[in-house]
Amino acid sequence: LDDHNKAIELNPENPELYLSRAYFFKKILKKYDKSLEDHNKAIELNPDNADFYKERADLYHYFLEQYQKALEDYKRAIGLDPKAEFYYGRTGVYESLGQFNKSLEDYNKAIELDSSYTLAWIGLFDASFIPNANDERRKKIKFYLDYATKLDSNLLEVKLANVRYLRVFEGKQDKAIQILNELKSQYPKHAEINAEIYFYLGVSYKRVCDCKNAIANYDIAIKLDPSNWEF
Repeated sequence: LDDHNKAIELNPENPELYLSRAYFFKKILKKYDKSLEDHNKAIELNPDNADFYKERADLYHYFLEQYQKALEDYKRAIGLDPKAEFYYGRTGVYESLGQFNKSLEDYNKAIELDSSYTLAWIGLFDASFIPNANDERRKKIKFYLDYATKLDSNLLEVKLANVRYLRVFEGKQDKAIQILNELKSQYPKHAEINAEIYFYLGVSYKRVCDCKNAIANYDIAIKLDPSNWEF
């Protein structure tokens, strides 16, 4: 923090420095009000930077839970630079508000702007996914998954989506458990990512009636990410 403060003292008109300190307040110190102050200052110094509005929208959405303000900032960002990343980012806000049709529109808009945007294809996969899907819907779900896998099979979200499909539609719990155990060692320092992996392991062990391992993995997931209500 001292280094951030000194840099700003030496160059108080540089908006990037305020953005950097905002990130430090948000992710390291968990001082969200201070982070917001620095986001506001960065935008004051450079009101035409679309990325600055996107970054503040993420703070409003994920940390302050001020969803309408997040939507306002995404609207500004898209107005300045209507790129796929911003439409994709806004989907999460709509989902938090329960506005799933609008979220679906933004996934499709992101793909319209950039058909190689893998996360948007995974978003369509998640939005379409229901365990009791009929044949037509299942084909659509598989199409989204296959397209995302073709684009980037190494992306964690793609791997987890494939595990989900294996578990639910193909009943291959042992294969899902194998993949998830392999993934654990790949992300040892990322608590939130590892938490999701352990959660899916818990689900898979539960499916094969291994309650001991299911509970053990659920417990680890909760310990790693106690704020996740789904766990």
